Amino acid sequence: MKYILPSLLVIPILEIFVLIEVGSLIGSMNTLFLIILTALFGLMLLRHQGLQTLTRARVKMQNAQLPSKEIITGFFLALGGALLLIPGFVTDFLGSLCLVPFTREFLLNILTKTFFDMPTPSEYKEPNKGFIEGEFKKEE
Repeated sequence: MKYILPSLLVIPILEIFVLIEVGSLIGSMNTLFLIILTALFGLMLLRHQGLQTLTRARVKMQNAQLPSKEIITGFFLALGGALLLIPGFVTDFLGSLCLVPFTREFLLNILTKTFFDMPTPSEYKEPNKGFIEGEFKKEE
């Protein structure tokens, strides 16, 4: 949560800077065409990845399994789609990172370690202090 406000301030400034620089290099009409082209390509990728995720989620639900990975993938796909709809190269790049499976897994690992820093099962176990767990019944 602490990264949201700085991102909302930095990304638009960076986006304007990149648009001005690219526009001065290749021209304004070519820049506009390139922005539209990247958005369309990203939306096609979003559609393809979204349909695959829905199919995997449906199969898991039919097998009485929780589609937790597919839910998180759906979150990243929605975030990537929203970023692709915002005109600009920086947001298109960030949106594309959310859509490509390899980078999405990498972002998922970062998100899990940052927000859900949970101990691994080996960290739950306490060292053996000479005790043996078990049950007993006192007979009278």
